[in-house]
Amino acid sequence: MKRSPLLSWLSRETSQMHRQLESTPLLSKLLDDSISLEEVSEVLDRFLWAYRPIDRALEASLSRFLPTYRTPLRTSLLIADLAALGQPVRKQGTMTFTPPCTLPETLGILYVTEGSTLGGTMIADKLEQSLARIPRQALSFFSLGGSGSPSLWEKFLVIFPSDPDSHDFSQELLRGATRTFRHFLDAFSSRDSTARPEDPQTTCLSDHHLADSLSP
Repeated sequence: MKRSPLLSWLSRETSQMHRQLESTPLLSKLLDDSISLEEVSEVLDRFLWAYRPIDRALEASLSRFLPTYRTPLRTSLLIADLAALGQPVRKQGTMTFTPPCTLPETLGILYVTEGSTLGGTMIADKLEQSLARIPRQALSFFSLGGSGSPSLWEKFLVIFPSDPDSHDFSQELLRGATRTFRHFLDAFSSRDSTARPEDPQTTCLSDHHLADSLSP
């Protein structure tokens, strides 16, 4: 499927944050033969920490803006993967993630979450090769992108617009994507599992703002 101009623009605008996230110490080891089982558990635990509030935010916004779109909740997959590894869910500080106020902001969040599944199957295969002790059932989170046809990313591309309706649409789209990348960067950069609260500007301004975003 040909990439739309809007998708190409969003990819360029977020490329630096994407690279920063991939280069964090834990995530950069996912395709490294030296990664340990304990480090895999830490990766899953931090993803769980980050995805809890994202899942809640998406549940609220999808029912409002994209009621027919379906995406698996990552929280349940991550809890199951940790259990398959015999690892408890660690007690961590609470991360916050404000539900998006508009359709384009919701699409920006999905750009990050659904896009992250593209390399997941490759990561799962690599971890199976690197760690003989890791059971396949502990890799359901990473295997998500390769399960089913069409893939999550292909389903996302169907609902992603080819061109923005307006400059505001583009900026809301970018806002959703950048704050999602920033959220994951906080989760994987924090040493003490205590993330910074979100910038107050990410909070919905009012119900009136929300109503405006729903107007045709």
